[in-house]
Amino acid sequence: MKQPKCLVCKNPFERFKSTQKVCGLQCAIKEAKRKAEKSQAIILKQSKKETRDALNDLNWSKRSYCEKQLEKVINEISREIDKGCKCISCGTVSGKWNAGHFHSVGSTPQLRYNLLNIWLQCFHCNHHKSANMHGYDLGLIGLLGREKWEYLKFEMVKENRLRKTPTSEFPELVSKCREVLKEVKKSRTNLSGLERWTYRKMLNDAIGIYQSLFRINLS
Repeated sequence: MKQPKCLVCKNPFERFKSTQKVCGLQCAIKEAKRKAEKSQAIILKQSKKETRDALNDLNWSKRSYCEKQLEKVINEISREIDKGCKCISCGTVSGKWNAGHFHSVGSTPQLRYNLLNIWLQCFHCNHHKSANMHGYDLGLIGLLGREKWEYLKFEMVKENRLRKTPTSEFPELVSKCREVLKEVKKSRTNLSGLERWTYRKMLNDAIGIYQSLFRINLS
């Protein structure tokens, strides 16, 4: 009859009990130690998960954290719409890309999530040239025409009111925006300026963050 192999040292041994899996005391001690370490690792992993979940719940209870998470995914959506396009301010076609706000978050916080206010911008213009607003103006005029630029420059601030979202609703809203991001990634890139304008309007409505005081009559 073929002898079983020790679970630890792998050497054949004579089994005294049908349930015996190791050859002797030394291997039994090693196996017991291995099982103890495995159990500790499982307990530690579960503890870390519980701690992480608790911190996550705590973070989502803070409005500033919620707003930052929402802004992050909205910016990702904007960059994805403009994927393969040029910097709105200087026209560069390569580099590190940012989501550049036409009206800054500091001066116009109610437009921080509005996709019509966020266009692809290179890191240099966004950070080193304070958003390069002169170039931003010219870029929007060249991309969309003067009428739409005038709307974005002057009317958008008056026409769009940010819906007051309770802190408790942010996790679901962020999750919804992540699903929107997945769908945007499936769509084709290199859209024309007018296609990007229309796409942004459509997604603003789909996400539902804004309550438009007036209908945007620009097609």
